[in-house]
Amino acid sequence: MKMLLALCTVPLVLDASYTVKNQMVYDQQTTLVWEEASSVEAMSWEGALQYCSSLGLDGQSDWRLPNRKELETIVSYEHSNPSIDTTFGDTLPDSYWTSTTRAGYLGQAWTVNFYAGYAQPTEKDQTHYVRCVRGGVTD
Repeated sequence: MKMLLALCTVPLVLDASYTVKNQMVYDQQTTLVWEEASSVEAMSWEGALQYCSSLGLDGQSDWRLPNRKELETIVSYEHSNPSIDTTFGDTLPDSYWTSTTRAGYLGQAWTVNFYAGYAQPTEKDQTHYVRCVRGGVTD
């Protein structure tokens, strides 16, 4: 009996490669630099924007709130509760703000939930956690 072996081409997804230095996580795939630890307290969307713009970690002044696509790059479906690589210090399994306003709904912005790794729109006056970023392209 002859067997036919079929080879399938499946996209190769490389694990993120992170380096930690001076309380920052360097993502070598996206070239983004992240805060190693997230905010201690939850805050509104406006508060999150202000928190990141006033962050002076490692003497850098170009910290900002990540957009939705950027924040989704650090979700790890290999981990749960929280769904993020353990390199990222204390991450609560909760929602984190992005700078991305929901299209057609100026009172809402996207959050990424790190319990299970999904994104959802949220009213901007609600409170959620923050992890700031620098580098990359803003939205």
